[in-house]
Amino acid sequence: MSRRKPNAAPPASPRGVVAQHYSAGAFLLLGLFAFILYGNSIHNQFVFDDIPLIVENPLIKDLKNIPAIIGWENGLPLYRPVRYLSYTIDYAISGLKPAGYHVANILYHAITAWVIFLLLVRLMKNRLTAMIGAVLFVAHPVVTDSVTYLSGRRDILVTLFYLCAFYQFVRYREQPQLWRLMLVPLFFILALGAKEMAVTFPLVCLLYDFTRSWTQQASVTGSTRKHIGAALTDMMKRGWKIYLPCGVLALFFIYYKIILYYPSQRIIYYGGSATSNFSTVIRIVCHYLKQVLFPVVLHADYSYNAFPLSYSFFEPRVIGAAVVIGMLLWLVARALTRQPWIFFGGLWFFITLLPVCQIFPHHELLAEHYLYLPLVGVLVVATPLWEYMFARQRRAATALLAVLVLLFSVRTIDRNRDWKDGMSLWTSVLKNAPQSARAHNNLGTEYLNRKDYQTALGHYQQAVRLRPEHAIFHNNLGRVYGVLGDLENAQAELVHATKLDPTLAEAMNNLGIIYFQKKQYEAAAWLFAKSERLKPDARVAFNLAKAQLQLGLSDNALTSLQKALQLQPDYPDALLMLGVQLRKQGNNDGALKAFSRLVSIKPQDAEAHCNIGAIYYDRRDYAPAAAALEKGLAVNPKIPKAYFLLAESYVKMGNLARAADTYERACAHNSQDAGVLYRAALLYGRTMNNREKSLAYLDKASRLTGDASLKEKIAKEIQALKGT
Repeated sequence: MSRRKPNAAPPASPRGVVAQHYSAGAFLLLGLFAFILYGNSIHNQFVFDDIPLIVENPLIKDLKNIPAIIGWENGLPLYRPVRYLSYTIDYAISGLKPAGYHVANILYHAITAWVIFLLLVRLMKNRLTAMIGAVLFVAHPVVTDSVTYLSGRRDILVTLFYLCAFYQFVRYREQPQLWRLMLVPLFFILALGAKEMAVTFPLVCLLYDFTRSWTQQASVTGSTRKHIGAALTDMMKRGWKIYLPCGVLALFFIYYKIILYYPSQRIIYYGGSATSNFSTVIRIVCHYLKQVLFPVVLHADYSYNAFPLSYSFFEPRVIGAAVVIGMLLWLVARALTRQPWIFFGGLWFFITLLPVCQIFPHHELLAEHYLYLPLVGVLVVATPLWEYMFARQRRAATALLAVLVLLFSVRTIDRNRDWKDGMSLWTSVLKNAPQSARAHNNLGTEYLNRKDYQTALGHYQQAVRLRPEHAIFHNNLGRVYGVLGDLENAQAELVHATKLDPTLAEAMNNLGIIYFQKKQYEAAAWLFAKSERLKPDARVAFNLAKAQLQLGLSDNALTSLQKALQLQPDYPDALLMLGVQLRKQGNNDGALKAFSRLVSIKPQDAEAHCNIGAIYYDRRDYAPAAAALEKGLAVNPKIPKAYFLLAESYVKMGNLARAADTYERACAHNSQDAGVLYRAALLYGRTMNNREKSLAYLDKASRLTGDASLKEKIAKEIQALKGT
């Protein structure tokens, strides 16, 4: 008789093994499908908010900043810290190559779809139906605003962690285990750290428990009211262990975001009243439903005039939208007695939309990326409906699904192209919303960056015409006037911008630049200083230093340059100017440190190399002087003074051949510079005793120069050579 080994693990359940296989298979299929649909977005560029959030964000560029991101150092995490953490990981892997970030977005999207699949399996008890729901989620065009747009990752991450928390909640309800109970608030916290929309999670848990209790209380006799009462009693009896911690977290988060740290740039209702605000919201919700059901015309921007406001609940379009929403809610309520999960999914959609329904005004009126989380509720509604149709009309249901997935896929692939870069993005917005002031403004910036100043001017003028009360539009218009050399119009627009918004630091800086160009240095310095106080910025501190130098305030300028480098340690222009000023003050050690730092981050800076060479030359350290000067001249061979110092360095080292070669190169690259020719003549005549070559250079220099003093020196040198 054989003995069983005491530590032998029990054999795996065949059902568990199968479950693991279909789960892994579902993930691979959904991942492959996601990369097929979004593959053409991988080489898209950083656009719009990607620039400040990723490209210009120093915090994500060092893993050592993680404690600051999560609030470990001062107790206050950054705004949406989970998103910043994900960017930090991306930067560690791929630097500032957009492809790495796009791959990560697609991967997160695929994982989210996989969690939806797992969740639908628990709810619908049908893997095929669950896979259909997950596939529709991957392919739905409305989510491109979250997946293709790198800054839209907040919506993917909040939905991913929200669903993970909810999935663990559902599993805990099926099989109470402490570790699942502990995972629920953990994932909920991560979801809150990704985006504020997660605050509805406790309500969705309540909704799930109510729906589940309703189905389990089917044997209860009596009225619907009695049935609802029994379901509520049952769910509260069993659910308080999760409701309590999640509810407390949600309430604290609401208090933190609304009272302590209100993140929105808007504090008043749209249209100036609650009536205008919420009548508009009714139309917005109806618009969201249209975008979910018919995602044909997609918008990346609904700001300003792109979505007109309503001002009364009695406007026909508001009444129409209210009727549609009311009918849907009635149908959802009716579904409770026949298809409880349709009831659950329908209310999921409306509940998860609540945080973006302008109850507390937000600076973004509406956006398609807001639909990423609510779309899950729509799929919970759609999958049992498709299952019902499939059971009765298999061919028709299959054909409808195939056509829907195909249409969604084609539209998604096509939509990815709109997000290729800023130019394609804002051009597509204007095609669908020609009255979008922000689109005109941002497209103007794209043309400005491409140096197409006249086209940029036209778009900025349109933005100002559409929304003349927005200071930033006047600022940008003034900026392009300045680039075009129209300083008077530039000044007028920028002054107007500062009157509209006295705290707009960018307008202060740009107005300072105009005054600097007009040589009004005191006014320029005052504006730069005010801009820097409003919003510390390395470029502004650098501009202030330039103005201070013009006013003869060299010590103040050094302070401003040091401030610029505190804000941006790798600022090349500030390092160069700092080195030059320190050298003028005789601080060669400080200057050498600044120039050395500059060439370490910008090896092709010829002026920095030549300044390093000059410092070593002054120290009579000729070998490193020659090496630095050679590097500078290799980058820019048209710096006469560098040739003089390099040739003299070779002379001091006794290498006359290299000195002569240096002047030959100097004359070749500066053949019309009489000073270069004169210095070459001196080398050949006085040091190398090459009278013929010296006279040839002197003769050419004499013919080129218009400087009487130099002409006199040349004449004396010729006379001396001919007299020997």
